[in-house]
Amino acid sequence: MAYRLGLISSRKVLWLDERGLILKNGAKIFIPWTAVLRVSGGEP
Repeated sequence: MAYRLGLISSRKVLWLDERGLILKNGAKIFIPWTAVLRVSGGEP
């Protein structure tokens, strides 16, 4: 199951998946959790 984290811009969306992060910006880019060093967030 994937969860939509939020809009990065009008055409880029970041999804959280049990296998890693998915960036959809026209193409689909998959980043496995083993390659993620840090996740941080804040208010826009």
